[in-house]
Amino acid sequence: MILRQLFRALLAVLIAAFLFLFLLLPIYTVVAEGLNPSLIKEVFSNFIYLEGLANSFRIAAVTTFMVFLIALPMAFLYDAYEFPGKSLAHLAAMVPMILPPFVGALGFQQILGHYGVINTLLVSCGFARVDFLGGNGRFWSICFIEALHLYPILYLNLVSSLGNIDPSLREAARNLGAGVWRRFFRISLPLLKSGILAGGSIVLIWSFTELGTPLMFGYSRVTPVQILNGLT
Repeated sequence: MILRQLFRALLAVLIAAFLFLFLLLPIYTVVAEGLNPSLIKEVFSNFIYLEGLANSFRIAAVTTFMVFLIALPMAFLYDAYEFPGKSLAHLAAMVPMILPPFVGALGFQQILGHYGVINTLLVSCGFARVDFLGGNGRFWSICFIEALHLYPILYLNLVSSLGNIDPSLREAARNLGAGVWRRFFRISLPLLKSGILAGGSIVLIWSFTELGTPLMFGYSRVTPVQILNGLT
């Protein structure tokens, strides 16, 4: 009995030490270093860092908006209609979560890059190459690829929120003559606020901190890439 108690106490100490060394201590170190007043002053007085922050916020905002445009219609169709292969379509909607976004960036470059498939076809037809990914093209490509990767997060939250709505509310609205879209905007959408907020917050933070996709496109004026360059 005493040995068992000693073993449990030792195990608890080891777990606590592990969590402290590999979870709490790194978090404390990063936060303490990040809240250094001189470092904060340097960040906000450096034009390059400010530009990186602005670009990261732009990518996060545009990506979140694109995710909303993709996920909301999909969730609405899944909840409102019955069709063959519905369960399979629901599973297929989760596929983008399997691969990291930078894999999509590689594929995008193979298609729209300077020596990609489309430019190769243009040259073979006698046309000049088009720099699809130059200038603002890189920004929109990054947002689009991140949106394709992250929309399942918001989609799952919306499907869950739609499933929790009392069907009698929409049935009563239908009996009163409200059409599909009016029922959606007057009943469903206001009740989706919690799902939109939860999923949208995750997407916003994820896209703001995404490193792989901007790195693959050589878009260095974003905060995650600047942090990586500072560490290396």
